Amino acid sequence: MNKNLKIAFKIFLAFLIMGVIVFFFSTGLYRVFKPDFIETHIEQLMILFHEHKVVVGFSYVVLYIVTTAFSLPTSLVFTLTGGALFGVLGGALLADFSASTGAVIAFLAARFLLRDVLEKKYARFVSTINGHLNQNAWFYILFLRLVPVFPYFIINPVLGLSRLPLSTFYFASVVGMLPGALIYANVGAQLATLRSFHDLHSPRFLVAFGLLGCLVLIPVLIKPFYTRRHKSTKGDAKA
Repeated sequence: MNKNLKIAFKIFLAFLIMGVIVFFFSTGLYRVFKPDFIETHIEQLMILFHEHKVVVGFSYVVLYIVTTAFSLPTSLVFTLTGGALFGVLGGALLADFSASTGAVIAFLAARFLLRDVLEKKYARFVSTINGHLNQNAWFYILFLRLVPVFPYFIINPVLGLSRLPLSTFYFASVVGMLPGALIYANVGAQLATLRSFHDLHSPRFLVAFGLLGCLVLIPVLIKPFYTRRHKSTKGDAKA
């Protein structure tokens, strides 16, 4: 790509991303992507889905990918909605595919816009981060995906600033997002059958939320495996 054309495209892309984000928050559109919206409109969404399954399914995937690509905080409400409309397994798989695809776009956009600048300005710091990612890329990505305190809309562009291979980012994201997608889709499926707020105390609903807490334990369980693997790799290299 011609240098001037590349600069012009970067400027256009940066303004497009900022414009979409400003529009999303300034117009109040973000209110639609809150769990309260699903609880209020779940019956209408179910009716619409049963009348136009293909259109609703296609629109769901496209909107999920687009909003994730622009790093908008919509993943929770989309995954809950997916569980309500498509069932636990169908909703989780669609959410996982859509979120991973959108994440790749956000990852590549950040890499294209900012990585070269950051590597020149903060070479030593960026080199250290890349070194850690090269050694334990799968563990770090799985940890970030599995622990709910790290928002996906922040993780995707930040990792794009590294030298992390795209294939590693994508496949680790697919694996790391799936458990959370299954659990949130399960919660969404329970919302579809919720008739009153007393149902929030039903065993099925409590189990669904209990599984969310278990996500935090998964990185703790897999860390010893990656630690042993890293040590054995170092030992082989020294030998």
